[in-house]
Amino acid sequence: MARKNFDEILKEFLDESSEGLQQLDTLLVKLEHGRDAARVDDIFRVIHSIKGTSGLLGLNNLEMLAHAGEDLLTEIRDGNLIAGKEITTALLQMVDSLRAAMGLVAEKKSDAGFNASSLIARLESLKDSESEAVLGQEESLEPAAAEAEQDVAAARAHNGVGAQHLRVDVSLLDKLMNMVGELVLVRNQIMQLGHSNSAITSSSQKLHQITTELQEGMMKTRMQPVSNLWDRVPRLVRDVSITCNKQVRVEFEGGETELDKTILEAIKDPLTHLIRNAIDHGIETPAERRAKSKPEEGTIILRAYHDGGQVCIEVSDDGKGIDTARIVADAVDKGSISADRAARLSEREQKALMFLPGVSTSDDITKVSGRGVGMDVVKTNTERIGGTVDILTASNGGACFRLTIPLTLAIIPALVVVSRGIRYAIPQVNILELVRLSADQAAAGIEEARGCSVYRLRGRLIPILYLHEVLRLKDGDARRGQQSDDVNLVILQAGLHSFGLAVDDINDTEEIVVKPLARQLKGLTVCSGATIMGDGAVALIIDVIGLARRAGVEVQNEAQSRTAAAAEQDAKIERLVIFRVGKDQRLAMPLHLVARLEEFPRNKLETSAGQLVVQYRGGVMPVVKLARVLNLESDSEGSDLAQVIVYEKQGKSVGLIVDEIVDIVEERLTVHEADFQKNIRGRAVIQGRVTDLLEIPHISELWTGAAETVRGVN
Repeated sequence: MARKNFDEILKEFLDESSEGLQQLDTLLVKLEHGRDAARVDDIFRVIHSIKGTSGLLGLNNLEMLAHAGEDLLTEIRDGNLIAGKEITTALLQMVDSLRAAMGLVAEKKSDAGFNASSLIARLESLKDSESEAVLGQEESLEPAAAEAEQDVAAARAHNGVGAQHLRVDVSLLDKLMNMVGELVLVRNQIMQLGHSNSAITSSSQKLHQITTELQEGMMKTRMQPVSNLWDRVPRLVRDVSITCNKQVRVEFEGGETELDKTILEAIKDPLTHLIRNAIDHGIETPAERRAKSKPEEGTIILRAYHDGGQVCIEVSDDGKGIDTARIVADAVDKGSISADRAARLSEREQKALMFLPGVSTSDDITKVSGRGVGMDVVKTNTERIGGTVDILTASNGGACFRLTIPLTLAIIPALVVVSRGIRYAIPQVNILELVRLSADQAAAGIEEARGCSVYRLRGRLIPILYLHEVLRLKDGDARRGQQSDDVNLVILQAGLHSFGLAVDDINDTEEIVVKPLARQLKGLTVCSGATIMGDGAVALIIDVIGLARRAGVEVQNEAQSRTAAAAEQDAKIERLVIFRVGKDQRLAMPLHLVARLEEFPRNKLETSAGQLVVQYRGGVMPVVKLARVLNLESDSEGSDLAQVIVYEKQGKSVGLIVDEIVDIVEERLTVHEADFQKNIRGRAVIQGRVTDLLEIPHISELWTGAAETVRGVN
């Protein structure tokens, strides 16, 4: 066999075997809980394939181990043995050894240094041993077989069996992704030129559309379901449960949720530490659970779901919960925090002390945990990829940890701001809202508290950081680029804290390509990377959590210091945009449906195919006059500017023209019926006035319903 052909065949063998072994971790753990023919056959096929190909490639040591495992599986398949704890443990050790051997083969192209004679002897002794009683195994065979068929089908679908799938080297995808990133930069530059040159506007819009579609396609090639990460969890739960002498099962929800491969790799360690901690510290022993009238077997639930352009992964258990007093005592004993300061923290923040280095929730140091290292790793690794960790209370009284992480790190939407003439990018996922204060409002509303500037925003005390002060920017050309003495606040969320960042000017939101900082700049804890703007200039990307940490944001607002019960009530509060349509018609819509609040010159409104439209951010956005939809008479037709609420759904935007944007409020609503008025879902008293709640229909229905009313309008 030619060397080139051997290397190609060997690589394909290692790739296929790696996928097969990843399945075996889950399948063997399930086999331990009930034998069935379909599941055994699937395990048998993987081992048989490894044995056969190893022999063809001359990997004799690998072949011998796989052969011993195959012989043991034959006894299980024939009904002579049951895969109890001892046999399953031996088979899992075989999987680990095969995995290690393949790592050696990948490096040295040979298995000459691999020796598994003791494991082979153990597998052979188990094969020849007297079987445990096989009574009753046939009774559970049929329902288990049905479950196994689902496992096998899912495994095959997961591996992409069929002509519609092709293996591609990840490095090639990374290279293509980098090239798409460069194309995005070129697109941004051309779109900026298009603003001042109408001749290339049409071409730039076409380029924008094609680049966006290409970018989305490339992003999808890197996306993988979270279930890929969960494949190894049943094995982990089994091993840790045996070590801790506990009985634990694991359940999964939302495995189809997709994440970028880089993100998926980055959260492996945090997820592993959370699961180990849940078993060691959270779930009780069978005896303790019996005493509490709980089932002897504890449960861990892994749940993944999308939320506001990010992915949340929750790890919850039905154990004894978190001992907050023990965490505080350990943190004080280790000098991580003073007793006085700990007493002033909310319960939520006291629990968060477990993320400090050296702080542990256990008095005992075990093989699994107790050294106060694991939770620090969870927090550090999650924040490194721009995510956050939150501690919740599970509905069953146990503990729940939620990781909130970005979908991808390559291309992200960001808000561009200016401070002292220098542009910076702030990731959009960290932005809660934008507030603009006139000079008079700023003078009256921004106060000093505990040596920090604060602003009361709708009843919440928000710490204010001035970007130029935190970054120590010089005041020489300080205000160049700033249009007035108004104060622009970007309200940001950093873990448990929210704060306002004061900047000189706010530009626009755009997609940016994240570039890593050079080695010399790695010490900039307030910046997570850099990007190239449309004009070729470099802008640093603000690390919101790093910025808050450097500035020492500790001022507590009401939302951060409430008890868990009050926080639960707070979840019922709605954030709303209040606006006026017609002479005195007050309306409101949920803030989470609003993408942006804009003002457009009315002479920029055009008509296309009977629909009112406006050129917006490199595309064409349909615009609806709400006054006409609601059969009201607008009183702002004569003004030069149109106030527009940009509503976004299913990736599409539409502008809602209103007469006045009044305010953004937080209210606990009592909704009253609106007598079946079309497009109004109810009425509520907001700020002491009756306000109609706008019912936003499906976006296509809104366009269709408004098309006739705006036909021919310029």
